Amino acid sequence: PPEWGGGLKGYSKRYGAAFADNTICSLVTTGLMPSLLKQDPRYYQGRAHGFLPRLGYAAKSSVVTRSRNTGHKEFNASEIGGTLIVASVGNLYYPANSHNVPDTLTRWAMQAMWDTVANELKEFWPDIKKKLHHQ
Repeated sequence: PPEWGGGLKGYSKRYGAAFADNTICSLVTTGLMPSLLKQDPRYYQGRAHGFLPRLGYAAKSSVVTRSRNTGHKEFNASEIGGTLIVASVGNLYYPANSHNVPDTLTRWAMQAMWDTVANELKEFWPDIKKKLHHQ
């Protein structure tokens, strides 16, 4: 937010907000929500072969998870709902003029996007690591 200004003070506010967003998101989307909804928050590397199928599988994991009770696939309400909760909680520490629906939905979309990027890294990191160690 521009009202946080520049320099060390502005950077500190931005860093603190990002740290809070990520910490709260981890607690809510991998702890609280999966416990309440009985969903498995873990990421399982896919069995698909080829770059595009694996890319799609990793992205889909943000919206599809497994039930802890049955093991069946279901909508990942822990992730989608959890990131929306986190974006809403952000209204407690973001500037007052950011406490509106478009800004809250933007924070939600950004957090969901970063969580999807994290899934992509979880999917492809073993391959990247293997390539790096063989050079």
